[in-house]
Amino acid sequence: MCTELITTGVQKIRATYENNEIVFEIDFDHPEAKKTIKEMSRYWVGSPDEDAPIEHHLEFWLQIAGSTSYRIYCERLRFSDTYLSVADGFCDMDGRFGIKIISWNYFMPEPEDFEVSMVDIDYNV
Repeated sequence: MCTELITTGVQKIRATYENNEIVFEIDFDHPEAKKTIKEMSRYWVGSPDEDAPIEHHLEFWLQIAGSTSYRIYCERLRFSDTYLSVADGFCDMDGRFGIKIISWNYFMPEPEDFEVSMVDIDYNV
């Protein structure tokens, strides 16, 4: 991800995967923001320890949010902040908790994006 996440004031933070991205606006001065980020992070297996710095929880949660939003997009062939807001492990992304989605861009691969080659595979192993 990035080398330094700023966790004060209002920040725009992007989670990307290839040509796909989701951008959050997080008001770290909002009384619920850091607590909510930590709660969402702790929901997932593999999350940082509860007493880990907020930056570790933020990075972990952003990776989960980016991955989940892309999966939701692929499953439904469209994406909206309402889908992520109702997914297990996520809060409402309308700013109520200091966190909101401000943009998302997802691009499905085209057939010509895939490379085709012969592979010698033994399925009897």
